[in-house]
Amino acid sequence: GGLRIGRDGRIHAEYSDNPSTLRMACQNPNLQNLPRVFSGDQLDEWQRLSNMVRSLIVADERCVLLERDYSAIEAVLVAYFARWPEGIRLAKLGIHAYLASHVLGRPADLAWSDADLKAYFKEIKKSEDPKVVAVYNGSKRTTHLSGYGGTPRKMHLAEPDIFPTEKYAKWLQDIYWEVAAPVKRWQMQTQLEAHQNGYLRNPFHYIHRFTHVFRNVKENGQWVRKPGDQANEVLAFLPQSTAAGIIKEAMLRLYADDRTRPWLRLQVHDSLVLNVPQTQVEEVDAVLKLEMERPVEALPLPASYGMGAQLIIETDGKRGPRWGEMR
Repeated sequence: GGLRIGRDGRIHAEYSDNPSTLRMACQNPNLQNLPRVFSGDQLDEWQRLSNMVRSLIVADERCVLLERDYSAIEAVLVAYFARWPEGIRLAKLGIHAYLASHVLGRPADLAWSDADLKAYFKEIKKSEDPKVVAVYNGSKRTTHLSGYGGTPRKMHLAEPDIFPTEKYAKWLQDIYWEVAAPVKRWQMQTQLEAHQNGYLRNPFHYIHRFTHVFRNVKENGQWVRKPGDQANEVLAFLPQSTAAGIIKEAMLRLYADDRTRPWLRLQVHDSLVLNVPQTQVEEVDAVLKLEMERPVEALPLPASYGMGAQLIIETDGKRGPRWGEMR
């Protein structure tokens, strides 16, 4: 058992484009879906065990592992496709905490500065009040699940600890649709487009064909149109395939740069992991940040947004001797 390694002591995973959203997949072994990493001084036994798997992967001698991850890239892209500039801003600052502020009855004001919003969102996210923690976790899952067509029933069945009843899930989702109405409109328009044309094309010209966006069901003697087997795939395609296009272009630029090509090691969904000599970490991280945060030419922005000519996705960086102990 365990992770298979080669004679050189390295793991040689295989990549493919199998997912229908055209994101990269990983197999033999699957390094993209290892247990998540937990941080902090007080970790329970399960959290320590989860970290253990990634902590088996270490940097070379006199090197450190360096990782950069696109921040909330799918939330930013959902807002971009929904033509919701406030949503782009919120996705970058903390849309989960923004929803939580409404659920808690003390909503953040979009007239506040970015610094004030970020500070308020951090206060909610880092709160030790059990009620606030529960509301934040519920808001985070509501945002993720609703963005890709999750219904209150599916939310309750999938995560009963967070959504103890279907009624509670619906209450949270109703608040989300109040603050994110443009996303709801985008979902309906995107499903109709895929149904009428039979396909969607993302800004990088990836094409996905759809044949079962809707289905007809007879209710009370009348035919009613309901979401079909591919209704949620339609909603996931544009954000996820566009995120794939963004990171693939960044990888090509980084591979063409002598300062970063030798150290590239792993792509995990929306992040890149490099094995970098300690003496070159700062230089490599600067190049990594520059290339990953380069304005995306395929995603132009209206001048009215006041956010520049093209969309920029920000990144978070961390480093350490072991993959499970990076800070």
